Amino acid sequence: MEPVAKPRITAHRISLNTRTGGLAVRNLLGEAMVALADWGHPAEARSAVELVLAEALNNVVEHGYGFREGGPLGLEMELTAETLTCTITDHGRPFPDEALPEGRAASLGGPTAELPEGGFGWHLIRQMTSDLHYQRNDGRSKLTLHFSVV
Repeated sequence: MEPVAKPRITAHRISLNTRTGGLAVRNLLGEAMVALADWGHPAEARSAVELVLAEALNNVVEHGYGFREGGPLGLEMELTAETLTCTITDHGRPFPDEALPEGRAASLGGPTAELPEGGFGWHLIRQMTSDLHYQRNDGRSKLTLHFSVV
């Protein structure tokens, strides 16, 4: 009798869920980074993913939920040989016009005291991902970020 071949794992997946408040984003990021490390995702690539996810998740907490505690927040990740796909879900306020911000680079001209405090996040997210999509259905936002692995 022939031995049964073990299936080859072609993708890794994880689904993480929490509620906003306290250290929710930090803990969610920590779990996500442990999963990527366990899957063998390179440290340099994990750092870039962590930076983008931190920016996006904190935007949900600040702008989507207005810092309100207890809002559902989800993160799903799937790693294949070509792509890391991260999907963030929430039930906070949608983006204006239900469209992603353009993410133009903030102007850095002028005196240091007049430099903008914010406005860098979406430019950074767009620069560090290979693709991204936003959907809003039935009061639920879904932001999908793609990172090229190759």
